[in-house]
Amino acid sequence: MNHRFAETVALFGDKLGADDALGIFGKTGRDTGSKENYALIKVFINSIKKSFDEDECLQNIHEADQIFKAMKENGGQIKETTYGPLLRYIVEKGMVEEFKSFSKVITEANPGASYRVGYYEMLLWIKVGNEHKIQELCDSVGVDNVGGELTESYLLALCESDRYVKELVKLLSVIDVTKVSSQDYLSNIFKSLGKHELKIFAEKFILALKASGTSEEKLSHLLYSYTSSIPALAVDDAISECEKLHEKFHVSPLSLSCGEHFNKELQTMLSKASEASAKTHKAGDSVCTPHSASPR
Repeated sequence: MNHRFAETVALFGDKLGADDALGIFGKTGRDTGSKENYALIKVFINSIKKSFDEDECLQNIHEADQIFKAMKENGGQIKETTYGPLLRYIVEKGMVEEFKSFSKVITEANPGASYRVGYYEMLLWIKVGNEHKIQELCDSVGVDNVGGELTESYLLALCESDRYVKELVKLLSVIDVTKVSSQDYLSNIFKSLGKHELKIFAEKFILALKASGTSEEKLSHLLYSYTSSIPALAVDDAISECEKLHEKFHVSPLSLSCGEHFNKELQTMLSKASEASAKTHKAGDSVCTPHSASPR
């Protein structure tokens, strides 16, 4: 029933708009659960992205904030599936004050979310170019936080940037790579190591992961992630480097050879580029740029 109700919320939102959807479901007398709230939040995000009016954008963000506060007051946890898309949009627009408001509500309702909110906070300061705040966050995690969740979150955000290599290296120096919480996160870290040509860390981390019992298949994928991200490296040279690293660390490419992997990656990249181009031509870009998109 909850799933069907959530679908109904989304349908009304698409047909009537965010405000009318909230008005209708706010009058039903129903206590909405996480799926319904997520559906409402999604309606607001879609409405914000489609809007060309700054005041309308801010109003929809305010309404979403009220939903979060209601969830908090009702004792419900606000999960990343609910807050993540909205925080990412706020980050993309550089909305500092709005981010502060949302992050406060989220972490008060769900203290365990603080480290993931930290990821979005680092993305925000990168977006607005606030070097002081970036440095402040990096300095807040030292050797006592090796392998800590905040260290991981800040590092993952920095991995998405082409800048702030000094700060990236600082966190790479203190994180316990064997405690990174997912293989996907590890892959993102190794892609960043390749992008910034930080071979010393790539080799150090492979040794640590191998000693901790990480499977050869996972190690092989990480080596692919690293070598395929090295800039200005011809495909043949990247394949050669990949093979050399496999041999150096006695890692067998269990599923595909280095050459097969790179060919597969190339096809995937071309496919994604084609899809992205089609979506861009179809949807266009939103021009809503709220007033608070400046560094504080």
